[in-house]
Amino acid sequence: MKREELNEWLGIAANLGVILGIVFLIIEIDQSTKATVAAASDNVTVGYLELSLPIMTDSETARVFALGLYQPGSLTDEEAVQFAMYLRQLVNHHIRIRQLARSGLHSEFFEGGDIQQLARMLSTPGGQIFFEGNKDVMPQDLLSDMEPYLGQELQSDFTLGRDWSIAIE
Repeated sequence: MKREELNEWLGIAANLGVILGIVFLIIEIDQSTKATVAAASDNVTVGYLELSLPIMTDSETARVFALGLYQPGSLTDEEAVQFAMYLRQLVNHHIRIRQLARSGLHSEFFEGGDIQQLARMLSTPGGQIFFEGNKDVMPQDLLSDMEPYLGQELQSDFTLGRDWSIAIE
């Protein structure tokens, strides 16, 4: 009889151990998921910083960016390539954000304003040239999300409302 009771208690203890193990596993998975989501969010921020830093810190790059947006015809061939590659990287960054959102690692909530800004950037004179030459290689869902914002006039542009109809020196 003692052996049967001991076996029952051992069975109960083993079952409790399994339950506790599952609880700890759930907690670990939750913490790991939160850390992964936080890292993905940080990567999105770092991606924008990497794209913006050259424009913020180098006046020549900033000049090419401004000309590319508003007076693309005044760019040299080399500058036109630089500007187009910047826009390509910006579009690629948005594609990565969408992939993270689809996998649950980044909230699409934060992407709404980013999509509007991207579409408005692609609606500038230089952005339109880039967009027309590259929209056939952009994902359809990105194009669909940008569509309502394409062609909109900027209420506040990327350069704090400066009048780009004046020649840039």
